[in-house]
Amino acid sequence: MKRIIACLLLTIMLLQMCACSVTPAEKNPINADTETAPKNTTEETRTPHQVPKLDFEGETFTAAFIGHYSGSCNNGLYFANEESSDNMEAAVFRRTEKVKEYLNVGIAYVEEVKSEEYQNLFKAGDDLYQLLMLSIPDENRYQEDMLWTAYIIKPYVAQGLLYNFDELPYVDYTADWWNKEQMDVLRLGKRTCLGVSDFSITHPAAIVFNKDIVEDNNLESPYDLVYSGKWTLDKFIELAASVINDVNGDGLYGDEDVAGLLIGDQTQLTSFFPGCGQFITQKNENGRVELALNTEKTLSLYDTLSTIAETAGLSYYVDVDKQQAQYEKGNYLFMPGFASTMEDMTNTEFDVGIVPFPKYNEEQKEYMSLAWGGMMGVSGIIRNPEMVGAVLELLSWESKNQVVPTYYDVLLKTRYAHDPETRDMMDILFDSIVYEVVAAYFSMSPGLCELFYSAIQPARYGQRNFAAFYRAYKTPANNQLKEFYELLDKTENASENTEE
Repeated sequence: MKRIIACLLLTIMLLQMCACSVTPAEKNPINADTETAPKNTTEETRTPHQVPKLDFEGETFTAAFIGHYSGSCNNGLYFANEESSDNMEAAVFRRTEKVKEYLNVGIAYVEEVKSEEYQNLFKAGDDLYQLLMLSIPDENRYQEDMLWTAYIIKPYVAQGLLYNFDELPYVDYTADWWNKEQMDVLRLGKRTCLGVSDFSITHPAAIVFNKDIVEDNNLESPYDLVYSGKWTLDKFIELAASVINDVNGDGLYGDEDVAGLLIGDQTQLTSFFPGCGQFITQKNENGRVELALNTEKTLSLYDTLSTIAETAGLSYYVDVDKQQAQYEKGNYLFMPGFASTMEDMTNTEFDVGIVPFPKYNEEQKEYMSLAWGGMMGVSGIIRNPEMVGAVLELLSWESKNQVVPTYYDVLLKTRYAHDPETRDMMDILFDSIVYEVVAAYFSMSPGLCELFYSAIQPARYGQRNFAAFYRAYKTPANNQLKEFYELLDKTENASENTEE
C-alpha cells in the first residue's frame, strides 16, 4: 500500500495552518523532501486510471473472505450492502457502485468461506469466487489472525492455487494505489500471488503516547523527533526510562505507579525488529528467501531491547483484554498497538499522540511499520481475467477518492480529526507499511515461528544470548524453507510444462 495516503487532505490542512510560522509538513523531512506543492486527490486532479469504459454485461465479480472468524470478515472496510448514515459504510458503498456502473458488472462478497471449500472448488475448476481476501486485519486478534494467514497462504502459493497478478490486464503496479514494493517482497517464486493495494486496508503497527506526560516532564516531543528523523530505539528507551515513578515509594512497581511502557500482549514487541529494518529473511541473488537474522545488528538490538526488561519500572504488563482500561488510567507514557488504536483513544482524559515504531538509528532512512493483514489473492481458475483485472484496478483507484480519507476520520474521530500532526503521523504510518515474509508464510512453522518472535526474548526476559537462541532454531527454520521451495518448484515446473 505504498503511498497509500500521501498528501490526503493536505490542501485543507495547509489552509488551517496558514497562520503558523512552521507547519508539520515543513518540519517533516519526508514531506519536505518529496512534496513540492500541495496535491488534491479528488478524481479530477489525481493520476487517472487507464481502464477503458467496458461492458461486461452484468457478469458478477465475487470476493470470498477466507477465514475462520466468528464475526464479520468484512469489517466494514471492503463492502457495504447499502448506503447509510455511517460515513465509512457510505464511502465503501459509493466506491462499489462506481465500479459497477463503469464496467457494468455485479459485485458480491461471501464471508467466512472455509479454506477447504475453496480448495474443492479449485480442484473442480469452478470459479465461483474471483477475489480471495486472505488476511483481514483485526487489531484485537492479530496473533491468531497471523497464524491463520500463514496456514492459508503457504500452501496456496506453494500448490499454485492463486493466479499470477502479473498477468492481470489493466492492473498498473507502477501507480500509487498499488504497493508493488511490498508485493515484490511477498513474491517467493516466479509468480506474484499476493496483492496489496489501497483497496486492502490494513492496520500498521504503531506506538501511542500520552501527551500530558510528555509535557509534564518537559520531554522532547515524539512528533518532533519523528519529523527530524531522530525517533530511534535509543531515544524511545531514553524517554520511557525518564518517566519512571514509584508513586507510593514502596520500592515496587505496580499498576498505580508511572511506567514508560504498557504492554498487554508480548507479541506487540515483535514490531521493534522490522521497525529497525531487521527482518527474519532476505532474498539472495536467485530471488529466494534465506535466513538473515544472524547479524551484528541483531546482536545490537538484543543488547538495546534487553534494557526494557532490565530497567525496573520501565515496562508494565497486563492481560491483553485489560490493556486499554489500564492505559486510560494515564500512568504510562507509551503503549504499542496499531494505527487503529487511535480509534479507542477518544474517551481518555488526557491527550494521546501516535508515532511509528522507532528506527534503529538516525542513519536509517525510512520508518518501517509492520503489517500482517490486507493481503489478497486471485483465484487460480478465473475464467475472465480481463474483468477481474479491471474491477481490481478500479476498486483500488476509487479507494483514494473517498474511502481512505473517510477511514482517517474513523480512526481519529472528531477529537483528533483536525490535528495536523496526528494526521501527518497517519501519513507516515500507512506510507511506511512493510510485510514480514515469515509472518505471511511461515508463522506456524517450526524454527521460523520462534525466530519471528525474537524481539520478545530480550525485551520481555532480558535475554542477551542471541547466539544460543539462534542455534536452537536455525536448522528447523532452514528445513522449512527448503521444503517450501521444493514444493513450489514442483508446482511451477508442472505449470510451465502444461503451458508448453
